[in-house]
Formats: sequence, structure tokens, C-alpha cells
Amino acid sequence: MQTLRGEWGLRYRAWVEGNRQAVLEASGGRIGYLHLPNMMEPGLVEFASYWYPQTGLEAMIIDERFNGGGFVGDMIIDRLERTLWSLTIPREGKAGRNPERAFHGPLAVLINEDTGSNGEFFAQAIKDKGLAHVIGMRTWGGSIGIEPHQDLVDGGGTTPPQFGLYGLHTGDWLIEGWGVEPDQVVQNLPADVLAGHDAQLDAAVAHLLDQLRTRGDQWRIPPTPAYPDKSKPRLSGVNR
Repeated sequence: MQTLRGEWGLRYRAWVEGNRQAVLEASGGRIGYLHLPNMMEPGLVEFASYWYPQTGLEAMIIDERFNGGGFVGDMIIDRLERTLWSLTIPREGKAGRNPERAFHGPLAVLINEDTGSNGEFFAQAIKDKGLAHVIGMRTWGGSIGIEPHQDLVDGGGTTPPQFGLYGLHTGDWLIEGWGVEPDQVVQNLPADVLAGHDAQLDAAVAHLLDQLRTRGDQWRIPPTPAYPDKSKPRLSGVNR
């Protein structure tokens, strides 16, 4: 047996799974949960591992608190923008969705003061596209990307600001120096966190349950219709 080099991975998985179980219990099994630690390979792995198994649930929380940034935010948004338009029913088994594994329900996104860089890019895009209700605290405001350039003699290097972001419709510089404002401000106080309470997660569950209660018909999936009788097709010349 090989000893783990550190316990961070275990603690992170326990936190994610604890949140997911808490959301399932609070919603009666109706709402899914996933966390995006960053917008790099680990973030994509987390998204794929948790998103696709939960697309059959009625609502979803995407938690990007403490997101360290990266560059794959648009890849995830591409999945969120897929719109369910029909279902395919096999001879045996449950109906499949078109597009495959498309999610059909309300979304909530959690942000906080430690959501940064491409994590902020993701949150701003979510707001501008109207894909989800954003809950939490204003992000830290560092969206301008950096790129390693000159090496230094001591083994270090320089990373000058390299990639700015401005809005299509407003023409204003976005995010840098201010951050992304949530649609609903909810603060997690330190004492509450130490006591095991997560007001931001609770607010997301409450919002989504309210959406399902007041606008549930918008996301209702109809049952499989009765199979047609094609024993005497129309225009076949056979009288009924």
C-alpha cells in the first residue's frame, strides 16, 4: 500500500460529495450539483464526471466558488447552451434526449470572492446569455489573462498582462478591477462556515425549487405518446 502524498484530494472530494448529497436531500432528489475547481483539465474532468450522470435531474447547481481560472469556460458553456428539442424512444428502455445528454431545466451558478480569471469570464457569460441565476458574492476582478515571457536569471519569469476583455454591446472593459456581480447577493459568514452551514448553497436550492414550482411547465417533458396504428396505412388502398 502506498501512502498518499497529501490529503487535499480527499478533503476536496469529501466537500464536493457532501455538497451534492446535501442538495439531493434538500430537494428530494430533484436537483443536481457539481463543482468547477478551475477552468483547466481538472475542471473539465469534474464537469464531465458530474454533469452527464445528472442531466436527467430537474435542476442543477454549478458551483464555481474558489475557481482558479484557466481557459476552457467556453467549452463548458457550449454544453449548457444545448437545447432539448425531441426524444428518441427505443423498443426497450427509457427515452433518450436529442441532443444526447442535453439538460432541460433551470440552472444556478455559485460565485464568491475567490472566483477568478476565466471563472469570472464564465460567470459573466452566464449572465449575459441568460443561462442561469448567479448567486453569491462579487468575484475578485482579475480577468485579464497573463502569458509567460522573459526568463530571469534566478529561475523565475515575467508574466505581463496579455489578454483583455470588452463587451460586444457596451464596448466597455469587463470584469478587471471590479469583478462579476451576482444576480442574488448571499454571503457565507466565517462563523457559519465553521459551523458547517452554507447559505449560498441553501439559496441556490431554494431558488431552483421556486423555479420548478412557479415555472415547472416550461421544463416539463411529456410522456411517450401512444404508438400509432400502422396496420392499415393511409393511402395504401386498404379500406378500414
